Amino acid sequence: MMNLPPNIVNHPNIPPEIINSSTGQLGNTVFVANLDFKVGWKKMKEVFSMAGTVKRADIKEDQDGKSRGMDAGVCQFGA
Repeated sequence: MMNLPPNIVNHPNIPPEIINSSTGQLGNTVFVANLDFKVGWKKMKEVFSMAGTVKRADIKEDQDGKSRGMDAGVCQFGA
């Protein structure tokens, strides 16, 4: 088993078969789709901070700097 932090191992929404799996890799990047137009990178970072230390949060924006909404955002967690 990998050396996972307690907040992952004890998380009620992550099934034990995922935690104990010997296949695949646990990454540090989450892709987020269907964002509300009002959501900016700061809000996304704030929300995902509940799951761990956020290294970077990005949302695709149009030429005016506004969220494109339906496009994806990316949240990268630190080690």
